[in-house]
Amino acid sequence: MQSTNRNLRAPRLFAVMLLLLSVWCLHAQPTATNRVLELDGRGSYVELPANIVNELTEATVEGWVKWDRFGNWMRFFDFGKESQAMVVGNTDTSSGLGFELWNSKQARALNLTVKDILVTGRWCHIAAVTGTGGVTLYLNGALVGTDAYAGSFASIGNGSRNLLGRNNWRENHAVDDFHG
Repeated sequence: MQSTNRNLRAPRLFAVMLLLLSVWCLHAQPTATNRVLELDGRGSYVELPANIVNELTEATVEGWVKWDRFGNWMRFFDFGKESQAMVVGNTDTSSGLGFELWNSKQARALNLTVKDILVTGRWCHIAAVTGTGGVTLYLNGALVGTDAYAGSFASIGNGSRNLLGRNNWRENHAVDDFHG
């Protein structure tokens, strides 16, 4: 009988340790995972490495975005350089959503705009799909715009300045940084 009792001690000890670990895990404070990039519209932005997407002939640019206000061409995404970029942001100073692509000839090859669709203070999911099948623009999962233009990052020709929350034209024109 003594050998049977010894054999039962290990599983009981394991069960007690598992129970204690479970209780500890339930009371442990979880690490916050809902952090976001908050930009104040006054010089806060993120610059990603240059030329990281230059060769892509098809791509989807997407993000969860919340505008605190609409300023002069506030772009949450601007890859390339002035007159040679892929851009997603509000249009002019309005609540319109704009997706532009300026090609290697420094000409605007695509200007897809949806008027009066954005709202301040609310999260929205924006996705712009580019490639050989043309361009599609989505807001919160709904298709809001299409264009037959078959270009993507490769058609830009220069991805030297890749910004989140800042307009690539900022140094040459009076424009606002993204606020949201």
